[in-house]
Amino acid sequence: MENMTYEEEDILGRVTSVVADDTGYRFEIRLKAPLSLQEVVYMRKTYYRDIVKHLLTALYELPECGCGGIAHIVTDDLNTRDDDLAFVLKQCEIEPHRIEVPLVRCLMEYLRRFGMQERSDLIHEWWTDRAKGNI
Repeated sequence: MENMTYEEEDILGRVTSVVADDTGYRFEIRLKAPLSLQEVVYMRKTYYRDIVKHLLTALYELPECGCGGIAHIVTDDLNTRDDDLAFVLKQCEIEPHRIEVPLVRCLMEYLRRFGMQERSDLIHEWWTDRAKGNI
């Protein structure tokens, strides 16, 4: 395989590289300069947002979960208050045999890291991306 590297720099000065060589593919992130606390917080939030979007995609790809399964009150109906997330987690305890339970537990834990409006906006953004075929 021919050695290939794709690099992209973002607004924080992170250089993201995808390297392809004889050993396969590697994904690397290098920082050009030390980050401030504010930049670290921003990166963490961005990372959590990406995880939530990947979890949503995985959930909707599960058999019999085309409407969000046990998490539909959050993911389809956009009920994003803390007690809505707690309700979904309680349903996971009541129906532990359902295929989506491990994924839904993880999704609810990551959604808890955001405020109610941020959760709603994030899920709506995911739905918009999905409708546009970007997912």
